[in-house]
Amino acid sequence: MKEPTSHDDRQNDADPPQREQQDANASREHGDGNMRQQPSPEAIRRRHRRSAIVARALSSVMKLLHRCAYGRNKNLGVASPELFAMMQVIINDWRGRPPITKMGIERHSGLPRKNVARYLDELAKYGLVQKTDDDRYIVHPDFYADRLNARYFSHIEAIFAAAANELRKLK
Repeated sequence: MKEPTSHDDRQNDADPPQREQQDANASREHGDGNMRQQPSPEAIRRRHRRSAIVARALSSVMKLLHRCAYGRNKNLGVASPELFAMMQVIINDWRGRPPITKMGIERHSGLPRKNVARYLDELAKYGLVQKTDDDRYIVHPDFYADRLNARYFSHIEAIFAAAANELRKLK
């Protein structure tokens, strides 16, 4: 996977392998209305497997993050947008940028603007983010120290490592 070349988090930085892209292109319609050849069953099977690996990894990570951030106080469906907003704050801090605004979180995450303030209030309540004097957000100063040796993080790393290994084997 190549590194993103722009700061736009919405940029697609993980193009599918060339053979899958060729198969996808083969199924697109020509400008003259004629259909190209459909992808092979093997290409569809490979794409399905890759999607399942990624979905399993993301699902496992979201469940771990949810359990560690909220315990059993919220269901995952309610907490997921908050966790996604939190990820935007972490990414912004890691890039060394000034504290992020609500609008910046909305722009980078695609979360509805009307909900971002509520998500940030909840994250602050749980000690995950901190609001600055100028109405911007940073990762709470104690966030990393409180989680320095957290077991869940090594589990997350293992999940992503296993998924990356499986995806490499499919190439």
